[in-house]
Amino acid sequence: MAEPLAYHHGQFVPLHHVGIGLNDLGFLWGATVVDLVRTYRGRWDHLSQHVERFLRSSHEAKVPILKSAAELEHIAWALAGHNLPLLPPGGELCLVMLATPGEVSRHGTASLAQPAAEPTLILHTFPLSFDRYAECITKGATLRIAKQPHLPRVHGLRMVKHRSRLFWWLAEQEVKAIDPNAQAILLDEEGHLTETASANLVLVIDGQLCTPPPGHVLPGVSLQHLKEIAGQAGLPWMERSLWPDDLPHVTEAMATSTPYGLAPVRSIDEWTFAVPGEMFRKLHSAWTEQAGFDPHEGFKK
Repeated sequence: MAEPLAYHHGQFVPLHHVGIGLNDLGFLWGATVVDLVRTYRGRWDHLSQHVERFLRSSHEAKVPILKSAAELEHIAWALAGHNLPLLPPGGELCLVMLATPGEVSRHGTASLAQPAAEPTLILHTFPLSFDRYAECITKGATLRIAKQPHLPRVHGLRMVKHRSRLFWWLAEQEVKAIDPNAQAILLDEEGHLTETASANLVLVIDGQLCTPPPGHVLPGVSLQHLKEIAGQAGLPWMERSLWPDDLPHVTEAMATSTPYGLAPVRSIDEWTFAVPGEMFRKLHSAWTEQAGFDPHEGFKK
């Protein structure tokens, strides 16, 4: 039986051969940058924007990537060409791009901060799990504000998509102890609402689509696409600080992320919202019209 391929150490290899060594700085220090992109009807969605963010994250995190954007896109399409036919009809792929500074020769502390001889670059795919997100799309996501704070904005790591995610793990365990179906949303050091571990937040306040300003959260590719769609549809969009005190005035809430595009949020703590709301319907309709198909088609089966 054919096996999915991945890209590792400069070549395409069977997926089960790929792994991170125990002496890799991505494991030892959590020095790992990532990005994720999915296919729609077998075509990578906004691949160039994801590659651009991946390279930007690597630059900000001082994790070298020795491939150009064009080379990374070529690898992604080659993997799709081999791995997509292995899926059942209607299946879609997710692609993970992962980079670390590479492996060090020993675990001694003196060697840890030194760059490795060769950085690690891995691109691999997995089947998109429609079941994982179906309830979120059809019934709405449940969010809870965690006591665990976000990384300080001054550090700049909120703008980097990385795997140093212990603080997210703690936040998720905190909220799931209250509601196993909830996802954590974090406040920053100033008390602003920010994002979840995998999605940007959009709130409807006084008829406007509101999302945190640039620099406050990870620049989501899906969020940027949603902003463009809102502009084309003539829907008011505002980037401003969001606060827990805004929640009593919110009429709709939404989450936007690569795997599912756009999903309604049914509650944040004790505040509940329409699912789906009028603004969500308009955005979803505009997204569908632009794409030429319903981006939620695989989740509603």
